[in-house]
Amino acid sequence: MALYQFRDEKTGEDVELDFPMDKAPEIGSIIRRGGRKLKRLVSRMSQPKVMGDVFRNFQVDPNSPAGRDCDGKDDRGHPYWTSRKRANEWARRWDGDGISAELDD
Repeated sequence: MALYQFRDEKTGEDVELDFPMDKAPEIGSIIRRGGRKLKRLVSRMSQPKVMGDVFRNFQVDPNSPAGRDCDGKDDRGHPYWTSRKRANEWARRWDGDGISAELDD
């Protein structure tokens, strides 16, 4: 089963319905469900929501070396980065427990 997006033809309300993939209505077709006429829309993937373009890490100890390798800290001491690129660079260097992934062999 997968979720598909529809729009109520009368109210304009967006509705998600689940169908088996082989039985999903064609895009643009209209179905009746619960007395409503619903038009199938192109399914859209939800975008990640980022509050104020800040990427926070709530798992790492703020006082560990990994917690100090950040752009700043929020009011609770959680490290944050101001760009996705910086957050990804940090993630490549450190694991989730704040241990360096760049240890020498």
